[in-house]
Amino acid sequence: MISFIISDINKLRRSERFFKITIKAIIERASSTFSFHTLSRDFGVGTVKTAISYVELLEKLFLLKAVEAIDPNSGVPLLRKEVLLYRPHAL
Repeated sequence: MISFIISDINKLRRSERFFKITIKAIIERASSTFSFHTLSRDFGVGTVKTAISYVELLEKLFLLKAVEAIDPNSGVPLLRKEVLLYRPHAL
């Protein structure tokens, strides 16, 4: 399965190195919330924009789900809050 994922990363012309760093960071922070800023700063994923793009890529590959905080009164996502990343049950 790993070879298929790496193949997809390469087909999409994305950095295999940043992809692996992102995965490592997420595994180390499993079941806890963190910001994209923390992901980029503490793990060297590049910029915040890069961290967001790799998490979005993981979501598109159905390898990860990012859950954003929601305002309980309005139901609107709180975009500046930390996110919780988890692995979907199908994996």
